[in-house]
Amino acid sequence: MQKRWLKDFEFYINPSTWNAAQDMVHDGRVRALKEVEKHFWVAFVDEPPDAYEVEIMLTPHKIKAYTCECWTSAGRKMMCVHIAAALLKIRHFLQKDSAVEQPVAEKKGQTGTKLSVSSILSEADSDMLVKFVQDYARSDRDFALALKTWFAGQFSSADNNFLLVLDAAVPRMPMTRPLRNTELRRIRKTLDALRIQLDNAITIGDYPLAFSICDAIMQRIPPLLGRLQEHGSVSLDDVVEYVNQRVLEWPAAQLSPELNAKRLNAVLDWYMRPGFPSSLQRPVVRFLAGHADDQVYYNSLRELFDRHNDNSAVLKLFLAALSQRNMPEAVVRVLDNSPLSPSDMTLSLRALQQTGYSEAAAYGAAHFLQHLPLSQNHRKELEDIMLIQAEKDGDRRLLTKIMQERFLEHPAPDNLARLKKVCEPETWPEVRNQLIQALRKGDMRNALLGLLAGEHMQDALADELANEKDLMQLQRFEDRLLPEFESALRMRYAALFDEHLKEHFGRQASVYVRNAVGSLLQRRHTNLAVAVVRDLMQRYPDRSTLCEELSELFPKNQRKALFIPDTEISKP
Repeated sequence: MQKRWLKDFEFYINPSTWNAAQDMVHDGRVRALKEVEKHFWVAFVDEPPDAYEVEIMLTPHKIKAYTCECWTSAGRKMMCVHIAAALLKIRHFLQKDSAVEQPVAEKKGQTGTKLSVSSILSEADSDMLVKFVQDYARSDRDFALALKTWFAGQFSSADNNFLLVLDAAVPRMPMTRPLRNTELRRIRKTLDALRIQLDNAITIGDYPLAFSICDAIMQRIPPLLGRLQEHGSVSLDDVVEYVNQRVLEWPAAQLSPELNAKRLNAVLDWYMRPGFPSSLQRPVVRFLAGHADDQVYYNSLRELFDRHNDNSAVLKLFLAALSQRNMPEAVVRVLDNSPLSPSDMTLSLRALQQTGYSEAAAYGAAHFLQHLPLSQNHRKELEDIMLIQAEKDGDRRLLTKIMQERFLEHPAPDNLARLKKVCEPETWPEVRNQLIQALRKGDMRNALLGLLAGEHMQDALADELANEKDLMQLQRFEDRLLPEFESALRMRYAALFDEHLKEHFGRQASVYVRNAVGSLLQRRHTNLAVAVVRDLMQRYPDRSTLCEELSELFPKNQRKALFIPDTEISKP
């Protein structure tokens, strides 16, 4: 690429390219011009429906290199119109910068004092200052945007001037294109300046100005959240959340009736806009539904629901409005008449509860549990809604009933612990007996044994295990029965081993018995293990492999106590 002088590069490019570049600069389509490093410039050039990023490297006075997003992957040597427009904008900027700096430098040499912004503003001619601001705003979009942001609130007009500020900050691009970090930084800088003005307006009680700023941000920024790059370094969510919170928390008594009505309508408009953050729906629904006691406003919400009853956001709001007016039966009717799946219906009731209307949500949950065939998961979710309300009301009877049914469906230890916690202490023995009977009737033996063991009902547990045929089940609960029921356990082990040894022979059968007795020794039930081995030795003295396997479980000095001859244990 041959180096050209910046001052006359137009003589070396196509005349049509030069004319188009001049038009772009004149129309203000070269924006965000910035010298990111010394002699390295970046700008964006709008050519609807797209915008192209241009990068240019200069020596002090010559064009060294350039590139543009409009180039193909194969590259391009000829200067495009976007680069030409950016070069022209750079030249204008450098020429104006030089024109401003020269008189200032002369004045500094004459006075010998330190030059500062305050001294320039105090000494400069007002007409020249206005001209400088105008010229600089034309050449630097960021400066122009900052100027509009800081002074928008000082001008009254029929429209919200802050909307115009944000329109200038947000690139006019297809909504499908993600925002670049450079664009996000510009938007964020504008929002930070607006946030300062918002806080100042609230501090001095200028709520109309504060509302105008909030309304502009909530109209323009939420739709952009879906265009943020996944790993972008700039976020806008916190500003949206902050603004939404400030608007909702203003006391109505501090606002005029007109501004209160304006705020209510605006919040409803934000809520209905596509892209409204789901994380903000709950406080906004609570705010909007809180005004449903007003009949006129409620009628408007009902008309909104009639027009958009297939909109989930509208459904959430209308259900909350009915709950605010203490109409839980109407909540049930609306859900009954809507084409919602059980999952969506459950989500609607849960959202109603999370919004603060747990009583109406519990009423609906109880209705659908009684009248609809629901899956196990859906029943559990509706029961959870009822449990939360019952805990809030301190209704232990209802809590006990729900948890009792849940334990019988899912006899897990945590469900039993929760049931015992919510049950009245004086009624727990009766509830426990009901559970025992239900578990026996339902042939839920594992849950029954676990309940008896957990409640330290050793007599009942021993009775249940007296005829146990599952060795693993016996081993599971033997700790709870020792030492009081050692004799019963010894008889049960003997019976189980008898059944096994009558049908199985050889070393494999002996190993089975050895492992079971070894398990007793590992859990330090030595007395029971010794007693069981003695019984086996008396019953099966001719089983040489059984004697060998069991003798290996004990030290040699203890084997004589088991009546095992040494000749029998010396075999390989």
